[in-house]
Amino acid sequence: MDKIIYVTIQGHQGSGKTALATQLQGRSYRCHKSRFCFSVVNETDSNAQFSILVYALNGAFPQDLLQEARSRPLPFCIAGTKIDLLSEKHRTSYMKSPQAFAWSYDVNYVAVDNTTGAGVQDLMRSIVSTLHPTPPAALTIYQRLLLYTHEILRWAFDCLAICFKLPQPRSIKNSPFLPTNDELDRLLNSPAVKDWDREFLQRVNVQASLNEVSCHLITPSLIAKLSGPSEYESMEYVRQHTSIPVPRVYQDSPWMIMDYVDGRMLYECWNELSRFMQFRIACTLRLYVKQLHSLRGERPGYIVDGIIPGIVFGLDWKQFGPFDSARRFRQMCEFASIVGHRPGLIPKPCPPSTDDKWTLVFNHTDLNATNIILDKDGSLWLIDWGSAGFYPASFESIGLWYVDGNGGKGDRMPRSWSRYRGFIAGRMDGSEFSFWTCVRSALNRF
Repeated sequence: MDKIIYVTIQGHQGSGKTALATQLQGRSYRCHKSRFCFSVVNETDSNAQFSILVYALNGAFPQDLLQEARSRPLPFCIAGTKIDLLSEKHRTSYMKSPQAFAWSYDVNYVAVDNTTGAGVQDLMRSIVSTLHPTPPAALTIYQRLLLYTHEILRWAFDCLAICFKLPQPRSIKNSPFLPTNDELDRLLNSPAVKDWDREFLQRVNVQASLNEVSCHLITPSLIAKLSGPSEYESMEYVRQHTSIPVPRVYQDSPWMIMDYVDGRMLYECWNELSRFMQFRIACTLRLYVKQLHSLRGERPGYIVDGIIPGIVFGLDWKQFGPFDSARRFRQMCEFASIVGHRPGLIPKPCPPSTDDKWTLVFNHTDLNATNIILDKDGSLWLIDWGSAGFYPASFESIGLWYVDGNGGKGDRMPRSWSRYRGFIAGRMDGSEFSFWTCVRSALNRF
């Protein structure tokens, strides 16, 4: 069955719009068991279904045409022409890639050579997929078996985790004493607090000055910590929507005053635990992550402002965003992946293709062994929610990988801890791992 697609072509003088119109007029493209015939019409034609903005790659970008196109109801894309006039270096530059245009202008882009006709087929495919989206392909028998196998294994591991999880902690009584600002200043400078700070640095085996310690035990039951941009909101969100043990916060700013969890960091005690206890801890953490990932968000990053801290990419000193949507975040990451690719060193990145891989779920993102407390009753607490927010589920795995082997506290943890990483937060395949490695490499230079 033939279907006609009416398109308008707009561009500045000398952009190659006439040649492109000649290339498209009367051409057909087969898809969905249908044949789509293209007809080029005037932009005022009421039959117009799609608009093509022509950009001569050897000239200035038509920003005025882009703004005009955004004000109209027609879907549109950009066709890059005069590609034959570019040098090989500029022709293959990542700045001339579809990912670059998607991130910079939030628009689809196709390069077309009006001389040879190269790219016209890609342009027609882009238009057809916009106007007539391809339905999901039916899974093969092998793919269905693989999917069912993964679901059964996930269900079995979850059941196993439920059977061996650690008990919920007993509730901590409300503190009878909350310091005023003056009292807090006095406590923070007291000898007892300074002694605890020194002990803390020894416990985490970090060479640093006392001024770099961000949390302080100000009373036997209270911790004072410099508040992050969204840490309090993240902790309250988790307390309200999950059963994950999180310290109760009494005061938010400028210092967060919260309950002190009397216990030991996994970093301190992991090697002293039996293998069975280590397994029970992994089971408990798996269920914590499952609860977090059941919480969905519309905008990536912090709950408060949508900022994405660089630490989720292993870059402590940077931040990105805010992003309007998950789609814009995905566009940035896909562009960053080609910028960060190093042929011969890192396999060519293949972005996660399924939408579920980009679904925004709540992540802790920093589940290193110093942020997990085993209390004296054998219950497990999660602390340090400073980088928590809504990200793709794989960010929990990325965070564990970073601290396990790339300079974090986990690089001093034994293999018996690292082997549980996939069980706790899920596994990434090689292509997904390469993709996020390239993204991190590029963001390090942005």
